[in-house]
Amino acid sequence: GATNLKTLVVSLHGGPHSISTTAFRGDHFFLSQLGYSVLMVNYTGSLGLGKDSVHTISGNIGDIDVKDVHHAVEEVARDYQHVVLMGGSHGGFLITHLIGQYPDFYKAASIRNPIVNLATFVGVSDMPDWAYWTSALPLQLLQTPCPLHS
Repeated sequence: GATNLKTLVVSLHGGPHSISTTAFRGDHFFLSQLGYSVLMVNYTGSLGLGKDSVHTISGNIGDIDVKDVHHAVEEVARDYQHVVLMGGSHGGFLITHLIGQYPDFYKAASIRNPIVNLATFVGVSDMPDWAYWTSALPLQLLQTPCPLHS
């Protein structure tokens, strides 16, 4: 039986240039079988919301996307006693902002491989250009040294 109907799990996709769809997800099915409700939010920057949405996120990460998620949750959460968060990568980044900006609203968080420091992310990531683009910093591509042309 459903024992946790008063708990809403907010599942946030990574990216941000990704999307939550209505396709079957085993983790969401598992949570629903335990009695939890699951909300997936396609925030500004998500694919499927148009080119303007994708480009609007540049320079606005941690602001407009966080506000989108919190607004969506507020619209749904009225019927729930507890709201918890789960997600990874950019979803984890959003969760760190949500629990920091709204500490009394969210009761728990499960964060997987979050991006929490863009400065160090640039140095250790396989996609440093993403950090430059999302933070709206200029990226100057330098020619990589080639041993064949030394």
